[in-house]
Amino acid sequence: MNVKLVLVAAVASAATSVLSGTAAGHAAVAPARAPVIPLSVSFVSPSQGWMLGVARCTPTAGCRTLLMRKTANGGRTWVRAPAPPAQLSVYGSVVFTNPAIGRPGGVDTVLFANASDGWVYGPGLLATHDGGTTWHRIATHGLLVTRMTAGGGHILAVFQKAHCGTTAVCPSHLFTARVGSDSFRQLPGTAGAAGGTTSSIAISGGQAYVGALHPTRAGLPHAALLTGSVNGSAPWHALNLPGRPGNCGMFGMFLAAAGPQLALGCAGQPGGAPPGPRQPKWIYLSTTGRRSWQQVTRPPAIPGYMTDLSATAPGILAESGARANVHLSRDGGHTWHTSPSLARPYRATGGAGLAATMVNSHFGFATIDDPYLPRIYFTHDGGHTWTWTTINQPNPNPGASPEARTPTICRQHPHLGVRIVAELISEYCRAA
Repeated sequence: MNVKLVLVAAVASAATSVLSGTAAGHAAVAPARAPVIPLSVSFVSPSQGWMLGVARCTPTAGCRTLLMRKTANGGRTWVRAPAPPAQLSVYGSVVFTNPAIGRPGGVDTVLFANASDGWVYGPGLLATHDGGTTWHRIATHGLLVTRMTAGGGHILAVFQKAHCGTTAVCPSHLFTARVGSDSFRQLPGTAGAAGGTTSSIAISGGQAYVGALHPTRAGLPHAALLTGSVNGSAPWHALNLPGRPGNCGMFGMFLAAAGPQLALGCAGQPGGAPPGPRQPKWIYLSTTGRRSWQQVTRPPAIPGYMTDLSATAPGILAESGARANVHLSRDGGHTWHTSPSLARPYRATGGAGLAATMVNSHFGFATIDDPYLPRIYFTHDGGHTWTWTTINQPNPNPGASPEARTPTICRQHPHLGVRIVAELISEYCRAA
């Protein structure tokens, strides 16, 4: 559990003002406008995107109300959109130590394939085919939807059993449907192919890839990489994994596709040796029918813990995760760069981390896994600079005069009588 979240939760109700930033600077906002906390963001182009979020969490109510927002100008402004008729799955309960607030069928992730067809899932599943105007539930027959991705005119989903007993890896299955259809069918030959929470899926053209984890007698999962036609027209088979055995084991396996290029990220066992938390990471590229791999990073070149890997135009890679900045490569992994504009946000999260996605070679976005920094970061210059914005709820007191951008908690914390969190709050304020 993030210690910072637990401690700051005690004084969260004092933070009544919010932050709002633009590419030109930071705009003042009225104190009654509470920000929407982003859970998941999906863009289908550099201009059009959707955000699934919740209202600001409170110690008594937690985070219960799902909200949907959409943008048509690359995240510069957001407007309301109908929220799917579902509850949040689990987010927020760990912050406020509430009982689990989710119900079977709750969701926490949004994915759009185009301007019309989208889904919210995790572990339930709902769909829209009119751009989010209406949503309807899709039956999963007791299975949990843990991952989804779109490509090749299809949607690929991992359906996983809800209870695994003492098994280290939960059995799961790959299902596919045409974009625009609600008829999911299981891909033959993929039973158990995508077990476990560390699995990853990607689509390149009409070919799908899945990182699989299989249980062993030793109790630790064994990693494998499988591929097959996303529409089921060709059988699935295993591919050779690069590197040493175990590099893509239980500590993370991440896939990302861009045109003919497939990127594979393998995260090793984390360690805490100076100068900071590190984890061995190997990133490989394959473009030759997946028969060979080119290693483009060697540990410990990238600090922190890997949780996401993104690929767009060939050669553009983004690696992100906990306790580290976003690392971006524009030359196929030969060199990696960070942006100073993201340095303070990731430090202020106390290690919660950033999740970055590049939509094309110029435009990308990053979210912060911290409800007390409810921002989305955007880049329009290939990751050289990032600017942030918040998505506010309607102001119930429109006559209130705008306040300075400094959060209320940063102005008032000396009078709260909670000196134990002063250092943490100061770090939060510096990031603001």
